[in-house]
Amino acid sequence: MTGRLKGRRYRAALALGILLGCLTIADAHAEGSYSFAQVKSRIESGQYDAARQLVAASGEDSPSKRVAKAFTEALILKHQRQLQASADAMEAILLDNPEFDRVRQELAHSYYLLGENDHARHQFGILSATSHSPAFRSLYNDYLDAIDSRRPWSLDGYVALAPSTNISRGVAADTVFIGGVPVKPANRKQSGIGVSFGGSGSYRFDLNERMGLTLGGSFDGTKYGGREYDSLSGQVFSEFSYKTGRWRFGVGPTMERLSFDWQGYRLAYGAQWSIQKSFGNSGDTMRFTGRLRRLDYDDLDAFDGYEISGGLRYQHAFSAALVANTGAELTRVKAEREFNSYNAVRPYFEIYSDLPFGVLGSIGLGYQFRDYDGKFPWTGENRRDGQLSLVSSLTFRGLSFRRIAPRLEYAYVRNNSNIGLYDYDTHSMGVYLTRKY
Repeated sequence: MTGRLKGRRYRAALALGILLGCLTIADAHAEGSYSFAQVKSRIESGQYDAARQLVAASGEDSPSKRVAKAFTEALILKHQRQLQASADAMEAILLDNPEFDRVRQELAHSYYLLGENDHARHQFGILSATSHSPAFRSLYNDYLDAIDSRRPWSLDGYVALAPSTNISRGVAADTVFIGGVPVKPANRKQSGIGVSFGGSGSYRFDLNERMGLTLGGSFDGTKYGGREYDSLSGQVFSEFSYKTGRWRFGVGPTMERLSFDWQGYRLAYGAQWSIQKSFGNSGDTMRFTGRLRRLDYDDLDAFDGYEISGGLRYQHAFSAALVANTGAELTRVKAEREFNSYNAVRPYFEIYSDLPFGVLGSIGLGYQFRDYDGKFPWTGENRRDGQLSLVSSLTFRGLSFRRIAPRLEYAYVRNNSNIGLYDYDTHSMGVYLTRKY
């Protein structure tokens, strides 16, 4: 097993060198009287000044020429084994020029040599998703496999300031009417400023080159001034996975515990599965997911039952600077009381883009239709909800410190229901520090 992994890493490193050499010739950045291949050749033979002069002597000053100069200096640093300085210089180039794949290739390889697995995985993942060459994409995927092999564990966490206009997700009206009867809702709209926090971790055991077993867990929570609106959820799972060609299959048990006000609320346990396919010519991926869980509420027996859900997500990378996801989720909940059972469908769309000044932006929009089975008490009609959700974020990579960057996130939720007790909206903000970018 160890020999196979070492061989894979060696072949990946050798292939990347060959690829970069071929790419610089086949896709040369011609600037006046030189090609990038000529510059790279001089750097690799230690003729640094000759490489600088070749770039400096070609053409008039322009933005592309300034980038070529900066990239040349970064490659010189890399050849001198000043890998961190080289990676910093190339990262700075990509902040303003995310479409320069050649810079991204060298940056990904620098991160790989530095042992910066998360950053190397991120860059190789972008290259794999946007490459139009099956051979290059296979190479990038070899690097991704090698990264996974040398670090089979993952660990992440966050703490964020979390102001919200409706932490209770309650109604704003003093009185609502249910079946024509006026009712004063117990759950009223309440704003507040709190802290959200969470963490996750996993460990993967490679059984062979195609099969693996992953164990993991995560937790998420919110804390406000009073404990009434505090929440905490924790999840553990395991997954047996199998990869063959462009397909990946995964299945395993899962369990989740949810609490409010620091007291138990619900236990959910069952199994989840996934099927993923990558498309060789386009780099697109399609992912099917499913889950079957038993729902067991501590004090609300009327909600006890089961949940089955499924989802489909399609990802397309228009370029290294623009990636989009679209999909839909289907859910069926069967509860002890019929009026708590429902069917739901949620189509959604997400887009991620590199913006000027090193800002990474994202926006996600979804709408869930929820139709309940039985007639809601006192009303003579079935409950029907429609929930709009909007989440957008800006990650300021140019302000990163020790690979940690600030992220600003805004979320809006609007729930429309024919039962007034469930008619609400909320605006919330989050200020994060993150390594995921």
